[in-house]
Amino acid sequence: MFILGILLFLILIWASLVFAGGPAHVISVWDAPSFIFLFLGYFAIMAATNSYKDFAYGIKAVFSKKFTGEKKSLKQAARFFALLNRVSIPIGVLAFIIGGINYTIRLDEPNMLFPSMVVATLALFYAIIVKLVFLMPAEYILNKKASGK
Repeated sequence: MFILGILLFLILIWASLVFAGGPAHVISVWDAPSFIFLFLGYFAIMAATNSYKDFAYGIKAVFSKKFTGEKKSLKQAARFFALLNRVSIPIGVLAFIIGGINYTIRLDEPNMLFPSMVVATLALFYAIIVKLVFLMPAEYILNKKASGK
């Protein structure tokens, strides 16, 4: 059900982009620097909290239907996903601010203003999408499995 929800959400975004301006708009949503910055932020959180095992355990628990694991490990994974859920938007806002600084540096070059603003905005967009599509449902599923329901 989790994977189906992710797929339906991504199809909805894709369809809205196609209907809004054609297939070319779908490609324009991909921005590698924003994507990399966001996931480097998540990786930094994992490194700072030394939670690689909790992340891997949580991913395994979320994507397997009949996962039976220790409640303690599930609770630790749920806490880690709750942490990622809480820091997702601040990481996106930080990337937006850095992109905004890049935007103001390029005020002398009018042809570079739009790409700089897109990089800033897409980082925040990616953070919201990751939070809504992956982190919130994963935290819910882990908490549900940890409580035994």
